[in-house]
Amino acid sequence: MTFEEKIEKLEQRLTRVEEVVATLVGNAVKKLVDYILESSRKPRIVRMIVEGEKWQTDIAERQNVDRTTIRDHLNAINEKAEELIGIPLVKTSRSRGIQPTFLFDYVLEKIQERDHEEARTIKSFLTKKQS
Repeated sequence: MTFEEKIEKLEQRLTRVEEVVATLVGNAVKKLVDYILESSRKPRIVRMIVEGEKWQTDIAERQNVDRTTIRDHLNAINEKAEELIGIPLVKTSRSRGIQPTFLFDYVLEKIQERDHEEARTIKSFLTKKQS
């Protein structure tokens, strides 16, 4: 078996493992996404983390709130994630700032899918309304 074949086989296994994990936590992630999107501030915080913000104070400045508000929102998101899935969405430390966990990318993907679906629904509604 060549090196490329071994890599391909490992990639196939990884894909299967990802599918199993997605199946196991899929409903819980949907609930977590719903919880995040219920708030007006939580989705903005998640987007800022995606943009590379690592410090609660920087996020707070951009949102025009104090750091404790951001901390409370992150704690609430993490509590909900731990309740539903058993894994926090982000970890925070004084020296390294906000560190997304592996779950973060999956949740972000679901948020973006949902935003895309909602945008498409709104667009189709507006086009029908104009007709």
